[in-house]
Amino acid sequence: MFRTVALQTIGFAIYSQKQNFVLNANTVNSHMIKNIFSPLAVIIVVFILIRVVVGGGGTDIVNDTKNEVVIDNANMRLDSKISDTSYAANSAIGNNINTQSESRENQDVSVEKTEYEIGWCFPDEDLGQSDHDFMKQLVADWSEYTGRAYAKSTAVIFEDNYHFENNEFVSPYQELSEEELESRAKGDDKWAKIAFIQLGSFFQIDSMRHVANELLVSGASYHALNFLIRDKLVSAKAAYRKTKDVKLSREHLIDAVAYLFIALEDYNDLALVTYVANVSSDELLSEQLNPQWLLQGFDDEISQRYKELTDNIARKRENNGIDVERAPPEVKQLFSRVLASFYRSDRNVIEQLNDFKTISSADLSVSPCTERHIERLVKIENQ
Repeated sequence: MFRTVALQTIGFAIYSQKQNFVLNANTVNSHMIKNIFSPLAVIIVVFILIRVVVGGGGTDIVNDTKNEVVIDNANMRLDSKISDTSYAANSAIGNNINTQSESRENQDVSVEKTEYEIGWCFPDEDLGQSDHDFMKQLVADWSEYTGRAYAKSTAVIFEDNYHFENNEFVSPYQELSEEELESRAKGDDKWAKIAFIQLGSFFQIDSMRHVANELLVSGASYHALNFLIRDKLVSAKAAYRKTKDVKLSREHLIDAVAYLFIALEDYNDLALVTYVANVSSDELLSEQLNPQWLLQGFDDEISQRYKELTDNIARKRENNGIDVERAPPEVKQLFSRVLASFYRSDRNVIEQLNDFKTISSADLSVSPCTERHIERLVKIENQ
């Protein structure tokens, strides 16, 4: 199954790059070759790393005083591996849009474009220049609002920013000591908080949970929800290793799915990638703790937990006078690419989530746009 996921992801990356670049066989230059093949190399390495990381390793640490599971070092770094996957292979937002707009000058301007108000699927193909620019700015504003900025750990501090979208927002915090970064994250600095939940150590897990929840309430939820989902998935694994009883693990998985549906309401692609990559590739989460059977018949419990979480978030926002924006339709359109990729690689996981659709307004069904992406993926796979 892992081999299938990797091949389909590579295929999707090729497909993405075919959207991003219009190649003339006589004028291909080294810059374009670099942009096309570098992401593919990263994808192959990333999926190998995901297989290693989610498959186990490290030691889960239990906080006996609070009976809470603390994320281990290996799993704490899971988001950096999956982050690369989300925008090198699956993400329809960010660098892909930037490269699409750069290549537009190579297109045949005589091609008829879709009227913006009718709806579009492939922005680089369907939209005229002014509408494309409008869409790109809306998505950039939404990314900044939700805190979509990827921090670099010291191990990759000198790597190119291509695979660390919007890194400029968090780069000032990357070389701070763990103590200094935590101190700043406890203040009112949004970007320090976002850097902290990506770079903090497992010894700072309580602070990271607190900061993630603060970000969620504020609306800067992109990395916050990813962190909270990972935390619950790792907690489910640690509980099972300690007790060999699935009851407590099920509670953690219910929490993870509830957080995921909060994320999906705003089309958070990283949250979906994190969940699917873990439950499809991790040894425990794909077998003994597989949500497909462990959560079967627990729709009411998931719905109740979702309501508890969203009510608590709404109450905190009201108490603090916070009015949170919702994702613009453009983000939903771009999210269809991510969904199409998973319908090809992990359809059973997506279909189980879709069975929970009454829980929230999140929609994981196959829209006409998602269907178009799936059709193009199939063509690429068959080439």
